[in-house]
Amino acid sequence: MTKQFYTLLAVTFLICASCNKKEDTSDKVLQQFVTKITNAQNTDVQLTRTYHQGANLEQSAQIDLKISKVDYDPFVGVKFLKTVDDNIHIYYEPAALFVVENNKKRATTFDFQNDNSAVTYLKAYINNDDNLFYFVKNLQFGIDQDKVTFKGKNKVNNQEVFAFNYSYTDRNIQHDYELNLNPKTSLPINLVDKETGKSNGIAQKQTIVRAYKKIDISPVFNDEIFKPKYDTTFTYTVFQSPSSQAKLLPVGSDAPDFSLSSVSGKKVSLNSLLNKPTFVECWVSTCEHCMASIPKVKALYEKYHNKINVVTVNFDYDNNLTKATVKEQNIPYPVLFADEAFNTNYMISLFPTYYIIGTDGKIIYANHGTVTETREQEIQQVLDKL
Repeated sequence: MTKQFYTLLAVTFLICASCNKKEDTSDKVLQQFVTKITNAQNTDVQLTRTYHQGANLEQSAQIDLKISKVDYDPFVGVKFLKTVDDNIHIYYEPAALFVVENNKKRATTFDFQNDNSAVTYLKAYINNDDNLFYFVKNLQFGIDQDKVTFKGKNKVNNQEVFAFNYSYTDRNIQHDYELNLNPKTSLPINLVDKETGKSNGIAQKQTIVRAYKKIDISPVFNDEIFKPKYDTTFTYTVFQSPSSQAKLLPVGSDAPDFSLSSVSGKKVSLNSLLNKPTFVECWVSTCEHCMASIPKVKALYEKYHNKINVVTVNFDYDNNLTKATVKEQNIPYPVLFADEAFNTNYMISLFPTYYIIGTDGKIIYANHGTVTETREQEIQQVLDKL
């Protein structure tokens, strides 16, 4: 009896020791991940970023992000080259931000000396979870606050991982993370971010999955890769700050013709719309004022679609993001992809911008900014007189 008791006690001790060892191992793997990224000077990361709405796949993008820390940058502390779907290339060296869009044959630079919005755009491009430096900084804060918990062992693509949970709220959006680390390398296999909340009064619920193809924490970069490269035939522009004095086509002037591709793949020209007066809005998915205006534009469409045509022209860098937003917001009217000619001809320097064009091709109304209730009434007064 005594022998059996001590045997059982020994087995129990071994099991408990094993449990403690697993917990220690998970803590060690998490800390090694944080330490590796924090101590890295450079990172070279390739990932697939996928947005999900419910059970439906909404948008997927291939991201290649090369980052090098610098001591002399006052804004984000790094220089980088971010490539999206081998189409959009975002270059940054201290105080020099450059965006090259291959599909639109356009190269855009930002004026840090005279345009305060340049810093806002820079942070939007790099201060997100695509950037492991940025994510680990937030993760370390969660660790310090005892908000990161070990969920247990899991499998991702038949590979064993250690799963960790971490939650925090940023600008009314709740982020619930699941971080899956490879126990052998202490590097992530994927990062799942479930977002819920409201942005500008619009309910938001989506899941963003970042699946890592490559994480190199000690790459050697030639500084030339951070210098912009683009075809000399591309249109070169200096970004105009929305806070600057935005210009509009004057009322009574001729509306320039355009021929743009729609989200559904059809070509739409201004001439094809002139059977009725036409309301045209220009917007981007990452613009809070644009997103806040969508319900108002939808209301205009519902009330006047028998009397006028309603189309919007989108200026997103990533067309897949446009398609995802159209589906998420259930936009019923045609959404067109902008090109450089439209951007120039319609003098777009602020989002959202909107025009009403008569059947004679003349500008009847022009304005920009959020479609507030007052602005909606103003537009309706114009439409009621048509």
